[in-house]
Amino acid sequence: MKRVLFTALVLTLTLGCCAFAAEEEAEPIWQQGAVFLLQAVGFVITVLLLKKWLFVPVSNLFAQREAEIEDNYLKSEAARDAAMSEKEKYEARMAQCDEEIYNKTAAAAREAQKQADNTVARAREEADRRLRLAQDEIAIEKEKAMKEVRRVAVNMGMQVAEK
Repeated sequence: MKRVLFTALVLTLTLGCCAFAAEEEAEPIWQQGAVFLLQAVGFVITVLLLKKWLFVPVSNLFAQREAEIEDNYLKSEAARDAAMSEKEKYEARMAQCDEEIYNKTAAAAREAQKQADNTVARAREEADRRLRLAQDEIAIEKEKAMKEVRRVAVNMGMQVAEK
């Protein structure tokens, strides 16, 4: 900002002097110095007025805008950090839920296998029991049939002996 003001001052003085020198070469040197001095004083007054009414308010606006931008940047950084923290919490919770689902599914599969094994074992026991009952029944029927055959044989033998 100061460089701009200094450059404007130098350009104004240089151009004013050159224009003045080009227009009135015939005037005495002391008048040229007086005009130059008046131009310099006018320029300084103009710069001071511009500084008071233009440069300072504009500089303040720039500073205010810069502060707003910095504040917004800090807020966005804080919001981003909070969002990342929430994302990490969410991902941790999702991993925990996945683990719980896996554990519950595995437990249910183990329980189902256990029930299936129990059902198969009960079915085998029932089949073995029925087989034993059938074998016992067959043995009883066989014994009855053998007794009946013996009785018939004895009867036939007695009938043959009677004749």
